[in-house]
Amino acid sequence: MKHVSRQSGVASVITVLLLAIVVMLVLVMSIQISVTGVNDTLNQSDSVAALFLAESGVERASWNFGNSGVCDTAMAEGPVSMGSGSFTIEDLGAGFNTDFSGAALPAEQCRVRVTGTVSGSNTSRTTEAVLEINANLIQTANPDFNDPPGSGPPTGWTFNQSGAFSGDPWDDTGGPDGSRAAFIYKPNPGGGAANGGGSFALSGFTVTAPITLSMTFDYKVENGSAPNSMQLTFSVSDGSTIYSSAVYQDSNTGGAFVSGTTTIDLTGSGSVSLTALSFDLEAKSGQPNRIWLDNLVLTGGGGGAGGPVTLKQWREVVY
Repeated sequence: MKHVSRQSGVASVITVLLLAIVVMLVLVMSIQISVTGVNDTLNQSDSVAALFLAESGVERASWNFGNSGVCDTAMAEGPVSMGSGSFTIEDLGAGFNTDFSGAALPAEQCRVRVTGTVSGSNTSRTTEAVLEINANLIQTANPDFNDPPGSGPPTGWTFNQSGAFSGDPWDDTGGPDGSRAAFIYKPNPGGGAANGGGSFALSGFTVTAPITLSMTFDYKVENGSAPNSMQLTFSVSDGSTIYSSAVYQDSNTGGAFVSGTTTIDLTGSGSVSLTALSFDLEAKSGQPNRIWLDNLVLTGGGGGAGGPVTLKQWREVVY
């Protein structure tokens, strides 16, 4: 009986050890599962963070494109530190002159590739974007004077006249596109100029000074053969400083609309937020004179800088 009792005790010990081993295995597996879950969560979090960093880089590229108006290798930048990591805007080289379907990009579009990387885990994600710039900085200013359609003054514009003026300041059929144009009329020969002044409160946009802005416009002058019968200047303002163009002059355009260009220099340095646009149009004294002005386009940096940038295409690049 004592021999059987000793065997029973050994069996109990073995059973306890087996149970302990099972419990330990369960605990180890639970810890491994928990660690794996934590690692998966961290990896997922870092992956999302890396994507956000890449998207921040796209925003940075958009700002650079909007500020310079030029899509070239100068936009390459990085790594730029931000938050939990950094982003890198890659060199715009061969293979970046088409959209995602392979179609050639027009001049106003730019394709960029950006990689976002989380520092701790070195997790990276890469995106590509096709950006498009609207080169006309004053697109909110109803630059062709055609809104609303029909007759009457264009939305948002003021136009005050003085001097030997006769007629409606807005010609609803006189524009080069068959609709509204700013208009002044000096009906009589001799002294007394006709003067018109137009202005528009812009939705503010920012450019970096110093910069030379280019104003392109369509106009028509009808008179005799008097020299320099039209005088035209443009101005932009940030609310405190007014920047004006040189005086643009012409005499007679032969009954046809023509295009003109003048420049506005923004001096100083740093960001300038422009909030107003104006023009002064004068029919000088002398012969009878009629002048139309339409289709204003303001660009910068030699015809391309500035303007809102929109995201035309986006995709993630998976290697």
